[in-house]
Amino acid sequence: MLGMHLDITFAVIKMLQFLANPSQDHLKKAMYIMHYLVGTQDYHVVYDGVQNEGLITHTDSDWAGNPIKRQSTTGFFTSLVSSIVCWQLCLQKTVVLSSTEAKYMAMSDTS
Repeated sequence: MLGMHLDITFAVIKMLQFLANPSQDHLKKAMYIMHYLVGTQDYHVVYDGVQNEGLITHTDSDWAGNPIKRQSTTGFFTSLVSSIVCWQLCLQKTVVLSSTEAKYMAMSDTS
């Protein structure tokens, strides 16, 4: 998932939270991910190296996306000359009170 399929990283990490006690709904969602993988097996990531870009980082967060702990999720990726060299998706360490605060924490964690 992390090395080849960046597009399903968030969905798989969400599914792993319920690995110890999955419900029928979780199994249906896992099958949806598997169908998605079968349908996109011919897709490829292409790094051309022609573009004149340097080090670029993108970050985003949700606000209280974890319904159990009310924690926000931070995600970011860093690219160098259009090639992704680093990415991460994790729960924020503290519970925040607004979406703006979640964004600030995401920027801080990314930095």
